Amino acid sequence: MITAEEIKNLRSRDLIDVLNLVPGMNFGVDVQGVVGISSRGNWAHEGKILVLLDGQEMNEILFSSTQFGQRYDISQIEKIEIIRGPGSSIYGGYAELGVINIITKGGKTIKGVNVNGAYGMLNNTYARRNASIAIGSGTEKFNYSIAGYIGQGKRSNRDYTDAYGTTLNLSNYSNIFPGMLNASLIAKDFSMRVIYDAYSLKTIDQFDSTSFPADRVRFNSFYSELKYNLKPSPKLTITPKVNYKSATPWQTANSVQFPYNIHTTRIAPSVNANWDASPAINIVAGVDSYFDQAIQKNDSIVGYFMNGSNTVNYNNIGAFAQLHVKNKFLPLFIGARLDNHNQFGYAFSPRVGITKVFDKFHFKLLYSRAFRAAAIENIRTNPNIKPERTGVAELELGFRLTENMILTGNIYDIRISNPIVFYVNDANPTGAYVNFDKSGTQGFEIEYRYKIKKGFFAANYAYYNAKNNNGVTLYQVPTNGNAMLAWPASKLNVFGNFYFTKKISLNPSLSYIAKRYAYTLYDTNGELILTTIDPKVYFNLNLQSQDLLAKGLDLSIGVNDIF
Repeated sequence: MITAEEIKNLRSRDLIDVLNLVPGMNFGVDVQGVVGISSRGNWAHEGKILVLLDGQEMNEILFSSTQFGQRYDISQIEKIEIIRGPGSSIYGGYAELGVINIITKGGKTIKGVNVNGAYGMLNNTYARRNASIAIGSGTEKFNYSIAGYIGQGKRSNRDYTDAYGTTLNLSNYSNIFPGMLNASLIAKDFSMRVIYDAYSLKTIDQFDSTSFPADRVRFNSFYSELKYNLKPSPKLTITPKVNYKSATPWQTANSVQFPYNIHTTRIAPSVNANWDASPAINIVAGVDSYFDQAIQKNDSIVGYFMNGSNTVNYNNIGAFAQLHVKNKFLPLFIGARLDNHNQFGYAFSPRVGITKVFDKFHFKLLYSRAFRAAAIENIRTNPNIKPERTGVAELELGFRLTENMILTGNIYDIRISNPIVFYVNDANPTGAYVNFDKSGTQGFEIEYRYKIKKGFFAANYAYYNAKNNNGVTLYQVPTNGNAMLAWPASKLNVFGNFYFTKKISLNPSLSYIAKRYAYTLYDTNGELILTTIDPKVYFNLNLQSQDLLAKGLDLSIGVNDIF
């Protein structure tokens, strides 16, 4: 868990800055300028990591992808909960390799009005100019909040060269336009949430080439939730809930080369229960479902989906249960989830774990099965596509060295069968999603934390190896069987927060990223050239002052990527 205080002390500019310091997580560019996430060496952008914002699934349903980069207002986040491992046994088909749960500040935290502004400069243009306001108030029985966020940003001002050798400066071709409105109401056991997200990009980056004029890629989305907590007894809570999502992701209606305009909706009713059967036994169970629809809005296209129509519908129903047994000897949790999709059938996701604390020492032993559901566009390009099936084993050990110091480490093994991969060949020049044989990684992560009254210091190191688990040739590095394309085999993060006075602090962070491999250019024969990207060191330094001139007024100034 990463708290608002930690985010503030680190003076993170963006959610990417926060998650980059989490062991095993990295970011990279997908198509059309979109930035996606990887986990432990595995490309997780399309449906392998579930991203929740106040309980709403931010994964779009055409490709199951998520988009990062100035999309979320960092000043409005109360905490971020992260599962660095499979969560399908409870959360379903987007939680194959992890869950990122973003929780924003409610009325009880806001207590009035919060205003935030940020401006960042590159050497010849702005990098970001964002503003937000949050209004809220509340008690234990009644709570409301309304938060708005708008801005402009640029990924970079460096030169970009596509695979054909065309070079352009990104100052005017890597624009970001975030905009979000987030409102909530809690009245005792009833709660309501509404989010409107108007995120878009202006980019020349398509797939392997640049595109003119610069394309505007839109991800306009609307989310809503109604929820009620029924409490038949103090030990039992039953929560019926319905979620609705309406979105037009990857919309590029003005593009000459890649027009794309598909509207999607998802209605997702569910009922969950949480029962403390005894002081030693807790049971969580539920039934959930979703009903998806996609409509091709481009009039020039006929029979877009595999049913010969421009409209397609899918549905899924799932049931899950988890038992947590608390005892002095061997605390145990065991659970499972069963899903049935009307297109590709059943998926079963069991999970078992043992956790134990011995004074200053703790351990966790976990084995999970998980899956990645095939998305609408996966099915359209390949009606025979199967869901990915994943098995993850993980052992974590931790030791509290002193009252202020803790050291943790874990080893893991990720094995993905039937990985869904976008594949282009001579028989299918436009590409299709196909199931390969296997993929995955194995590795370890170590983290050290030291906290005192005047601040904290932390360091973590992550390493993965793909040699034994990866069978997807498109991900392999011909000269290094241990590595995956794009992702560094190892990464070191060092960061901290040091107070000079009660109100002034210095916040440094450093990341060392080992060498990476990428295909960057075509040669004269049309074959891609493998490039080795040298190791990089990114160093950020920030100075902040709290209650500057007036109580509640904070100011921070910093330099990012000093080297």
